Amino acid sequence: MSTADTYDYFSDREFGAQVPTRHEINQTTWTGLSSLVRRGITRGDFGNSFPDGCTDTPAACCGTDSRAFDEALQAEVPSWPGWNSMPDVITACDFLEFCHRHISLASRRSHHNFFNHDHLNFDVAAGQKKFRADVGLLLQRNGIALRMTDKGLMERILDDPTGEAVRRAVFQSGDSALDQLLGEARMKFMDPPPRVRQEALEKAWDAWERLKTVKDVDKKRGATILLDACATEPSMRLALEDEARTLTSLGNNFRIRHSETDKPEVADPEHVDYLFQRMFSMLLVILRKNGMLA
Repeated sequence: MSTADTYDYFSDREFGAQVPTRHEINQTTWTGLSSLVRRGITRGDFGNSFPDGCTDTPAACCGTDSRAFDEALQAEVPSWPGWNSMPDVITACDFLEFCHRHISLASRRSHHNFFNHDHLNFDVAAGQKKFRADVGLLLQRNGIALRMTDKGLMERILDDPTGEAVRRAVFQSGDSALDQLLGEARMKFMDPPPRVRQEALEKAWDAWERLKTVKDVDKKRGATILLDACATEPSMRLALEDEARTLTSLGNNFRIRHSETDKPEVADPEHVDYLFQRMFSMLLVILRKNGMLA
């Protein structure tokens, strides 16, 4: 098994991997993640981006310049609280993406006897692959619903059936503005910060209002055409129409599409997830039945 492979502990093999349900990074997980990066700094794995040059041979790198690392981290992630404080999930994700962008796998090129240190070579691809695997293991073992993509970007895990459909959908509605709204809604919903997921609600409801006008500029007639294509059985057709009407009402009565002070905000992340998945389930049915998905 290579160092970049997923490792299954005995408990995983006996009882299955822990279900990722936590949307925040807890202290235990953060301690593990920060320790992982500190070890990389000590090994010199960040020396390709932040080289600590040899005094005798300045062109040779013998480790990581930790001060340069910290200065760049603070500049690129301004909310970084320092090594001794627990960051919020947004900052933690930015931190991990920063580290992925700068890490390599350091190996000995030669040994400098006088200073008793090694001059290093760096393999960027191997270092990034190992880092993704190590981060993934810590997140998985602690039930954190986050993962790092092959590009080193942090995203939420959406492993329920609706979430997987959201992730894989290819929008081809024939209306570029609608496809853009659907794509933005999906990307924002997959983003870890709750604030961004709230923005996903707005995009999803905007997409719904736009979808109603694709077949007819009159929303009522347009919605009727779309729903007629979804079901011919009368009870199901009525159920879909009731759901469409309810979703429109939710968008108008909560602070989703409107910002009036008398509109209640959807603040609870669990409620945000529920409403988004409810709306997107409806959208996917309509898009699929009307031939608007690839």
